[in-house]
Amino acid sequence: MRLTMALTLAALPLAAQAATPALRVGAAKVNIVPARADRQAVFPKVADDLFLRAVLIDSDNTRGMIIVADVPMISPDASAEITAAAAKAAHLAPDHVLLASTHAHNSLRVDRKVGGILLPGSPAYVEHVKAAAVEAAAQAEGRLQPARMSVGKGKAWLVGGKNSWSPTLGRWIEQIDRSDEAKVSKALGVLSFETPAGKPIAIVMNYAINPVIAMALKGQISGDVPGAAERYVEQRGGDGMVALFTIGSAGNPLYRPGDQAGSSWQVANPRALIDAMGTVLGEEAIAVARTASQHSDHVPISTLLTDLDCPGKATSPLNLPERCSDTPGGSLPRCDFHDADAPPVTLRMGLMKLGPVALISSDSDISGQVGLRLQKASPLADTFIIATSYGPMHYVVDDSDYPLNTYEATATTAKRGCAATGYVDKALTMIGGTAPGR
Repeated sequence: MRLTMALTLAALPLAAQAATPALRVGAAKVNIVPARADRQAVFPKVADDLFLRAVLIDSDNTRGMIIVADVPMISPDASAEITAAAAKAAHLAPDHVLLASTHAHNSLRVDRKVGGILLPGSPAYVEHVKAAAVEAAAQAEGRLQPARMSVGKGKAWLVGGKNSWSPTLGRWIEQIDRSDEAKVSKALGVLSFETPAGKPIAIVMNYAINPVIAMALKGQISGDVPGAAERYVEQRGGDGMVALFTIGSAGNPLYRPGDQAGSSWQVANPRALIDAMGTVLGEEAIAVARTASQHSDHVPISTLLTDLDCPGKATSPLNLPERCSDTPGGSLPRCDFHDADAPPVTLRMGLMKLGPVALISSDSDISGQVGLRLQKASPLADTFIIATSYGPMHYVVDDSDYPLNTYEATATTAKRGCAATGYVDKALTMIGGTAPGR
């Protein structure tokens, strides 16, 4: 367990304190498209640029910083390196930095390990992203200016459940559930920073979408729907405005090119779907920010960090079409799922509280059902769930999903009975202002 409260900067002379605005905000972005030599074998083309974006919040001489990179994941070791370097550049404690990825699948992992999972890692790319984080943090500090903050929620009907029942196979499969509205949030959380005159500085969006549309763009670098939404808002905001997209307790996009295969309809253009969804999310975020009725220029900042340890398990095979098959005589193993004991696994969790807003972060994906459970129980109406990366636990899954052998239930490395309840309980304890035990 680790506890960090507000970092107070060195005391200023009284005259300087009186002249310093209560809230100052600065934002910046830096291009992080991997070097050609690093990506050529897997992503020889660039469909759209990738960026690392940072917003630095300074309130009453206390600082917090949110950094989001348009990458699939950031390994725990790389995350610690990048966080420490960015914190040093912006003169705040590492525990006051929230570092997240957008989970977009069309790029390299930020990981010194080259192999191991679907997308390659690269030691050179870790250095590239770390340098970008340092540059963005320094630029954001140099752009600190008087600001005010607003928070709100919109709606976007672009996601559904990740799994649905197959009557043919007699089991749950990874396929969009277009009927169950209760398990995935459609809310778009918006944290907006602007000058006292109303000029936009930065927007943090939070939406429960799994960015897999660009996977149809074979061999192409892309920021997927999050990247499109960020670019759209920045184009509308103009003049250095920065938009950051964070992933909530994600469902699958309702519209995917691969879902139309085998029908008489022509397969959808993935680029058109990405841009359409990005536009809808961007417009909704702008509408929420533009119509906000309450703004604050005084934003107390505090953070808490903790770990959740759970008994481990490994399930084989994974419930994915490329990992198992119900076809007799096929080359893939049967979809007959078995659990084995595995070493304990740790979920890293954090809270960044910005006035009345709670940003609950974790280094694994949170299922829609668990996310809704936390948000319903939270004493703060504005509670954003932020999945920072695809960490060791992989997924926090509701206990009721384990017997169904959904993809997430087979992919999580935590045994049933620990992760979901532990995650919600620790998050609520942090929001309440106390340090949870392990």
